[in-house]
Amino acid sequence: MPGRSYSDTAHHGYELMAQVVAALGGSATDIARNFPLLCAIYDSAAIHAPRLLTVLHSFNLGLAPIVRLGTGAEYQRSCLRALEDGTASGAFAGTELGHGTNLLGVQTQAIWQPQQRRFLLHTPAPEAIKFMPNIADAAVSKIGIVLARLFVAGADEGVWPFLVVLRDAQGQLTDGIELTALPPSVGGPAMDHAGFRFIEKPIPAQALLCGQLAHFDDAGRFRCALSRNQRFHTSIGTIDSGRALYAGAALASARAGWSITTRYARQRLTAGGVLLGDRDGIQRDLISSAARITAATALTSLTRARFTTGNDGQPDPTAAPMAMLAKPLATYTARDVLTTCRENVGAQGISGMNYLGDYIERVTGMITAEGANSALLVAAGRSVELAAAGRLPRYMDISQLRVLDEREPLPWWNAMLHEREEAIVTAAREGALTGVSAIGADSAATEVAIAVTDRLAADAVIACATAANDSEAETVLRDLGAVFALERINTHSDWFAAHRQLPAKRASEIQRQLTTRYSALVPQLHTTLLDAFAVGRLPALIDQPDYIAAWSEYLGWGAEDFTDLAANRPS
Repeated sequence: MPGRSYSDTAHHGYELMAQVVAALGGSATDIARNFPLLCAIYDSAAIHAPRLLTVLHSFNLGLAPIVRLGTGAEYQRSCLRALEDGTASGAFAGTELGHGTNLLGVQTQAIWQPQQRRFLLHTPAPEAIKFMPNIADAAVSKIGIVLARLFVAGADEGVWPFLVVLRDAQGQLTDGIELTALPPSVGGPAMDHAGFRFIEKPIPAQALLCGQLAHFDDAGRFRCALSRNQRFHTSIGTIDSGRALYAGAALASARAGWSITTRYARQRLTAGGVLLGDRDGIQRDLISSAARITAATALTSLTRARFTTGNDGQPDPTAAPMAMLAKPLATYTARDVLTTCRENVGAQGISGMNYLGDYIERVTGMITAEGANSALLVAAGRSVELAAAGRLPRYMDISQLRVLDEREPLPWWNAMLHEREEAIVTAAREGALTGVSAIGADSAATEVAIAVTDRLAADAVIACATAANDSEAETVLRDLGAVFALERINTHSDWFAAHRQLPAKRASEIQRQLTTRYSALVPQLHTTLLDAFAVGRLPALIDQPDYIAAWSEYLGWGAEDFTDLAANRPS
């Protein structure tokens, strides 16, 4: 609401969280265990309650690690009870001032004291200050999942999650913590961010969340058969599902912003009495945005499904690498689409009454949350390279990530994305990546990830079209898929030209196809596409059936308060 202070805006999310838990049965634990329900909550919050979205990580990064890695110890059960009704909030304290989202590099220490059967949490240096977790609000109890480096008898046993009461039931900081609230964020969502450190804070042995992965024997010795790298990736697995949750939420925001803009464009008159929505430049922007949203949504839906379709209740092994690809595509797509929408509606786009600014702020936060996109692309690209070289399990082989029946002929534009992917992965594996702006291993891995993502998303749309039960829906999906693929080819036209895959005749055909598909989709903008995105009218003032009347009423005037002097003046 306009007029709220920054801190009140940040706190409002916690109030909404408790309301959501109560409305859904009162058990936050049950919600955290239900991934499809979490997907629906994230997506709905992204559209209807953006301030709630900033605290939903309490399910995925607060409760889920306890549920997944807890041993049923009383200390853990007491923390779960505090989180159960949503009045206490889960906080994830992973990032550090000197390490950012490089969670394997954290320096916060958890020193095992075998005689006392406890740990001492300690911040040894300025670069180990925990940076930007949302725990500054003293009106909310905070239960933290703290990533720290475990030391046993002087030996570094790797990074593990520890369950820590950061703020008690009254919102007071617990002993051994020093905290400074951070200034309001600029360009991102309002959150109660803080920087804090531990000073020899004692926590019980049950604070270590390791499930059946490790244990301390009766003599206080640490027992774990996994390598340090395996320990880390196994113990923080809920971050992977969080990436899929945020990917879908970002796209929900994009669909909402697109729908608001598309409806507004049918009311807003421009020069010469032409509706904004009848301007062909606006139509092209809306169609291009719809195609990008559709492709990213198809890939994200495929990714989310893999978190619930594995064996023995475990996610499909492709789920985590798919999430590393889906989240960057989804959040970057949402950011770009929403920015285009904001600019096309003019000054209305920067009004706090019209949602677009709220959506953009949340998506900006999601680009960094659960692993910065730039780092995810590097990690995903390197995984693909290693799989292609036979140094990772076959599930990361790009051939295993296909979503189509290979017997179905691909449109030539999809085939071009396949060829680009194969060429880039092969070149990267052989250390001969040329024709792209790679200047080293990281940028080369990023190019690999982008090529794989482009192909996957384009194929995912075709798969959706093939599965459609309605011929009109299939036609629209194929047109949208063609627009996405053709625009991606245009984006990489320098690469295709360098590899002699874009002669003048093919380049002309790309432009002809795009013109044909744009034109075919114009009549669908306000009918099929709006219906498919399924976002009803929102309280945004420009999303009302008569936006001028809505604004006038908000400003305190009705039509009866105005007189047309020119019309009533005697001749």
